[in-house]
Amino acid sequence: FFFLLLHLRLSWEMIGVVLAAVGWMLLFVGGVEGQQYTMCSETSTIGFSGFGTILSHSTYGSFPYGGSIECSLIVDVPTGFVVYVYVKEYSLESCCDYLQIDGDTAESGLNVAFTDDVTFRFHTDSSVMYSGFKVEFQVVHSSTTPSVWTDGETPASNPVGDGTVGIAVYTLCGASQGVENNEGVVFSHGQFGSSNYDNNLDCSTTVSVGGIFNVNCDMVDLESGYDELFVSDDNGNRYQITTENTVYGLTGPLYFAFDTDGSVTREGFRCLFQPSDVSDFAALQAVVDEIQPDGSDNSSGSIEFPVAAIPGIVIGIIVFVIVMVVCCSICCKSSPPRATTSSSISATVAKTSPSIELRSMRSETTGSHGYAFPSSSTSKTNSSSSQVVSSLLLANTSTTTHHQQQQQQYPPPPAPVQIYTDAPPSYDSIA
Repeated sequence: FFFLLLHLRLSWEMIGVVLAAVGWMLLFVGGVEGQQYTMCSETSTIGFSGFGTILSHSTYGSFPYGGSIECSLIVDVPTGFVVYVYVKEYSLESCCDYLQIDGDTAESGLNVAFTDDVTFRFHTDSSVMYSGFKVEFQVVHSSTTPSVWTDGETPASNPVGDGTVGIAVYTLCGASQGVENNEGVVFSHGQFGSSNYDNNLDCSTTVSVGGIFNVNCDMVDLESGYDELFVSDDNGNRYQITTENTVYGLTGPLYFAFDTDGSVTREGFRCLFQPSDVSDFAALQAVVDEIQPDGSDNSSGSIEFPVAAIPGIVIGIIVFVIVMVVCCSICCKSSPPRATTSSSISATVAKTSPSIELRSMRSETTGSHGYAFPSSSTSKTNSSSSQVVSSLLLANTSTTTHHQQQQQQYPPPPAPVQIYTDAPPSYDSIA
């Protein structure tokens, strides 16, 4: 690829840009598996990571695992999220070594999902060792469709566990997103957080849950006196929400009504609801902050930098430098030597000898070549100058004999003769 770029006669700067772009593209493609973790390492708990890979040991793929291993690794799963687990590669001693995922022994191709924190436990005896295992996982919001695994397999569709599968997401004047649950969020409109609500709205939605609930409208921005939000319950209690506020002890189902006039619009509102026996809204707010009004994950587009790819980056830079040095050396050795020309000889003469100017002047008496020679003193001066030039030319001619033989050229001509057409200058000007 590098020599192809050279063949296209691209500049060195352009070649560097192209190689850098290709390198980062390969880095991105190689980093789609996310962060890489290793059993029995310093990390014992994996926080909210999005997606990643768990290896049996640090030298997986090159050497077998060690003996007498006993360690655990926990993947935290926030409320309303699901962790999908896929055992992509698995090779352990069947009798005595095992990997347990949430208490169950794993096997190759295991494809499961959990709504709780998941514990990975790795055990080996002291004798036979195999290659180990590679497990992929991804933590996404319950309303978000998980990505397919790196080998094309589809993640499990039925999460198991005691945790909450997800929260309900409602949009006024729109359909419910996510799942029906006793905790969730109600948005003013589908573009909440990115654009204002529309004019002339008159719509409502019903949260079909039973029990006693608290409603916390933690984001409220409405045109005061013209755009109105009301929250009511099954017992006929009705409250107008004009600013950030919490309403306690509402009996489900819950009803939200929103109407606007035909002029000024604002950002809208966000109201959270959950059972009244929950002490505060902190946990629910943390989950809601990660989702959009349509139920999609706010953080799904972010990709963590693949730390495990750093050694590959370093090796790639070293290889690139070596290739550059070798190619430059080859190019320099294959370049032919630069021939010495008459112009370079003249430049050498000009640098190593004083500047001498010969002038032939015309007089009334014309010689055999049509030129007149000045007085005797002038002739001596010109004669001396001619001798100097002749000696210099002869010296330079001897140093370039092999070039003359190759090029079949005559020695460089003497300096051009300047012919005066008017009266000859005086002797003083010649001196």
